[in-house]
Amino acid sequence: MDYLELWTNSLTQCGFCSFESVLRAEETFTRVTGGMSLYASVKICLRPDERFGLSLALDDLKKERMTSEGWHNSVMFGVLDIFLVRPLRSIGPFHLTIEDVDYHEVDSWPIAFRKASRLAAETCLAQLR
Repeated sequence: MDYLELWTNSLTQCGFCSFESVLRAEETFTRVTGGMSLYASVKICLRPDERFGLSLALDDLKKERMTSEGWHNSVMFGVLDIFLVRPLRSIGPFHLTIEDVDYHEVDSWPIAFRKASRLAAETCLAQLR
C-alpha cells in the first residue's frame, strides 16, 4: 500500500474533516549544517475537492525542474505528512496546487521541499482554527 492509498483509506475508515475555503501558504526551509546547505521555498494552494489531486501552476522551466527532480512528489508528501498525523481526524479530500517554488541549483534537495511543504501545510491548518 502506498502513501496515498493509506491516506485515502484512513479517510474512509475514520471519517474526515473537510474545509470549505481555499487555503494558501508560502514557506521556506533553509538549513546549513557543516558544509551542507538545504534550501527550498514553496507556495501552495489547497482547495476542497471530492478526491485528492495535484497540479503544478508553474512556468515551463520550473515545472520541468520540479518533475525531473521529483520535487513535486516531495511537496505532496510533505503536505500529507501533516494532514495524516493531525489529531482526531484527517483533513481532506483536497486538490493541492503548487503555485510557485524557489530553488538553488546546488542546495535544493527533495527533503528540503518536503520540509518547506510541511511548514506550508502547518500554516494552512492554522488558517482553519
